[in-house]
Amino acid sequence: MLSRRQHQIQNRAKITPSEEALFTAEYLAGKSTKQIARESGRSRAAVSSAIKRSGVTIRSSRSSTKEDVQEMVALQASGMSLVKIADRLGFSEKTVWTQLRNAAAR
Repeated sequence: MLSRRQHQIQNRAKITPSEEALFTAEYLAGKSTKQIARESGRSRAAVSSAIKRSGVTIRSSRSSTKEDVQEMVALQASGMSLVKIADRLGFSEKTVWTQLRNAAAR
């Protein structure tokens, strides 16, 4: 009898060539692997692997600029959630939260 984990692995759907092409196109258009994963229901690791198989180098994390932080503050003031701000600007929720906290302390 298979364990729960073995069952999950066995039933994991493989990423199709058309999905791989879609993920790569979205990534090259500027979406983050996290955004693509969230929208597709796939894991971030699976999305990254598919993009790498297409020959694309994954972008390294970028630092937030002063302008990014100003935009974060403005978006939060307009009522946007941390998750939506992070998705819109391509940062993690933790980065957005940290930058907003630091901006409020200034």
